[in-house]
Amino acid sequence: MHADGPHLHLRQGDTARKIALIHPLNVRKVDWIDYVLQVEAGTNTAALNTDELGDKLAAIRALCATSRTGLAAKAAHELTVAFVPTDQVPVIKPDTLQVVSVPRQHVLDCALKRKAKKGVSMYVAPQSTTRSKAMKRKAASNNNEGPARARFKHSLELSSNESDDEPPDQFAAGDVDLEEDKQAVQRQNRSFTSASAGITLPSVDTSGELRSHQATTFRPTPIERSVHDAIGHPSHTCKEPQFILEYEQQARENTVDAPPVLRAAYDFSFDVRGLSVMHFARVTRAIRLADPDVSVNMVDFSRKNIIRPAAHTPSYMELMDALMNLRHFGIGFYNDDTASVLQAAVQFMTSLAEGGEPDRETTRRLVLWINSKLGRFRGIILSSGLADALHVKDEFHISDRLLCELLQDQQKAVLEQQKAEIAALSARVSALSGAKPQGGASGRASWSQKQKTYPKSKFDSVMEVLPKKGSLELCMKYLSRWGGSPDKCVSEKRAHFRPKMLMETCVP
Repeated sequence: MHADGPHLHLRQGDTARKIALIHPLNVRKVDWIDYVLQVEAGTNTAALNTDELGDKLAAIRALCATSRTGLAAKAAHELTVAFVPTDQVPVIKPDTLQVVSVPRQHVLDCALKRKAKKGVSMYVAPQSTTRSKAMKRKAASNNNEGPARARFKHSLELSSNESDDEPPDQFAAGDVDLEEDKQAVQRQNRSFTSASAGITLPSVDTSGELRSHQATTFRPTPIERSVHDAIGHPSHTCKEPQFILEYEQQARENTVDAPPVLRAAYDFSFDVRGLSVMHFARVTRAIRLADPDVSVNMVDFSRKNIIRPAAHTPSYMELMDALMNLRHFGIGFYNDDTASVLQAAVQFMTSLAEGGEPDRETTRRLVLWINSKLGRFRGIILSSGLADALHVKDEFHISDRLLCELLQDQQKAVLEQQKAEIAALSARVSALSGAKPQGGASGRASWSQKQKTYPKSKFDSVMEVLPKKGSLELCMKYLSRWGGSPDKCVSEKRAHFRPKMLMETCVP
């Protein structure tokens, strides 16, 4: 650690480098055991974050501590790279910075303090010609020059009578070091109860329960933690994410209790990250009874419990109910600045319905627009910070460019649909007007009536040759023998005058 932040020192040959760690959350210090075992080497960081890596390292260390010699089989099974004890690994002496190559098994034994009694240093490679302890004991027992130092010391501690009467047998005395090792193993496996009690306690295996708890635990990524640190409620400081979500689900009185929704709300994962405003809609008892598939696992906060799709075509009242629930949830879950963004969305939707409630198609586009604005709020937090992200409140306006484009696309779609309906109706009318009627007495009668031609009468022939006065026809009654008065004519569209001559067809 330096005054300007953490640094990583690297040395290769005679060259040394110092690298500044810009993102400390992604850096984790490892132990000598992790170094020689190469835990999770080659694993993609997208599949394993730093918190999960820490749990994995702790589990491998615990498995190694259970074995007194060599590497535990369970630990070897969990490794991604095979452990070869004789492979040489470089280590740096802290006093001289000298690079020394030692076997991996030697570093592992020193890290587990298996060679602490012998005074062996990790930075000194063991001699390859060193004989094992069993060979030393065998050589000491076959040596005729004299008893071992431990046996000689044991014989000196005896009384003079015991030494004279019963001299110790060097072959039957046993090795003191071997006996101490046996007693140490027996003490480790000895029950805490007395042997005379005769009580046997059943062993309880809690590894399965621990794995089950870890499998349902929410582990946010460093980016998700940074977003929540910027928008989270002040009471969430220094609290575990799992505790925060479970408290919101069980302790607070709100309608948001689904673990996937709470997990997505932790870092404001709206729009492209899957969270929608409609996920905060009220799930009533009637909805649960009508749709059994709406129920989810209420205790699994892990990522395998995926978030379900929200309502696709909600009504305006359903959207307002979801927005009100989101605002109520945000007041206790987010800070005041983030809650003000949700309040701006509620105020805009309330003012939008003053001229009338939008239809379902318009409401669907409004849901898409609100989700995009909330997702934009999260993106600006990551890029510029919370202060710049608060300007999103001013974008909840009817003149917003994205909202205008969505509504314009809707109007274009409506016009195209109306044009298609008018064209289909016109084609149907033209087809009916040009087709022959089929069947039915009324159809045959109307058809025959249209096709029937009447002979021209004598009256029609006379009217065609009578003189006219402009557009007015000559009144026949005025020319008859009975005569007639123009003011008493039955039609105002007839002329009353006597022509000088008439055609022969007009004379009876």
